[in-house]
Amino acid sequence: MPDDLSTLLHADADAVRVPAPDPAAVLARGRALRRRRRAGTALVAAAAVLAVGTGGVLVGDLRPEPDPPPASTSDRSTAADAATLYATYGAFTVGQDVIIGGDRAVTIGRDFSYVAQTSAGAVVLTTYEATATSERRVVLVRPDGTTTDLDASIDAGSLASQPDAPYIAWVDETPEGGEVHVWDVATDQEVGGGEVPPAAEEGTLRPLELSGDALLVEGTLGGSRWLEWLTGDLLPVGEAPAEVAGRLRLADQGTDEAGRTEYAAVDQATGQVVRSVVAGSGAGAGEVSLSPDGRTLYVPGTPDGGADGSAQEAVLVDVATGTETRLDVATSPTSWTPDGGLLGLAGSTVVVCRASGCTTLLDGLDRIEEMVFMPDVETAG
Repeated sequence: MPDDLSTLLHADADAVRVPAPDPAAVLARGRALRRRRRAGTALVAAAAVLAVGTGGVLVGDLRPEPDPPPASTSDRSTAADAATLYATYGAFTVGQDVIIGGDRAVTIGRDFSYVAQTSAGAVVLTTYEATATSERRVVLVRPDGTTTDLDASIDAGSLASQPDAPYIAWVDETPEGGEVHVWDVATDQEVGGGEVPPAAEEGTLRPLELSGDALLVEGTLGGSRWLEWLTGDLLPVGEAPAEVAGRLRLADQGTDEAGRTEYAAVDQATGQVVRSVVAGSGAGAGEVSLSPDGRTLYVPGTPDGGADGSAQEAVLVDVATGTETRLDVATSPTSWTPDGGLLGLAGSTVVVCRASGCTTLLDGLDRIEEMVFMPDVETAG
């Protein structure tokens, strides 16, 4: 009898049809679990936040999906998408948020004093916390919105960076000289540096320019010097490392009789002028800016900057050809996106401008209530 019962049970089991899972339902459930957003900031309500998801089913893996990083406000399909958006729209700060990639708001929870752009993402310096230890945070904000508090201890007011490398640099000033530090933000470790002469004027912010494995320190006693930061070698005044030949930097060429300032894109090694432009004079005149890739000059518009005293419109100038593109808006302060788009503030609006036109990233800012920082722009006071 037991043998007969066993045979009957096996026969019934073979006849039972188990329905296959509905792939659409599984994907919908997966997407529902993945769509988590931080809500409640006025800035996110003002900016358009895109949420793009891709679905996938893992068979046989029952481990719970880890929680998304708390700093991110939206999901993107791939890291490549986030990196492309960061290159196109860059990063800036509003209040206590970092806006990266055009629409992703990352709340740091502290006020800022500086923001720099690197190949690994934006690096922000917060203000000092009003505590006994007077702590200051140095935070890497990646294109996908994840963050890391870096171990770097920085007292300087500004950083040197370059959007195609993962490095930041700063100088610790003393009356006897300066100690340069170069930090890899991707690996969170110091990778180079060296000693430089004291500043020509004590207490001033002296610009630093990273160019590959070299760093130009301006405003040093005796003249600007190049530091090869991998080895710590400080080159004599007037001498440049061979690797910077062909790379361009912006140089002030002085003023003319009308009070207008001439700027030029010059070879970093030889000082040879590749393209020069003239900025207007008078109230409202701003400084010319050169994109990090050396391809574009920005000349801000002024109410009385023309050669005959007439108004001058803001223009983008192609360094290679000299072609000018007139802009409908003038920005100040002005910076650049990692891929060479003009990034700046036009009144209460953040825009990115190119020869093809301008794109509004954020509008209706209250600049009295919320501080706005453009990348790589020093702010004193």
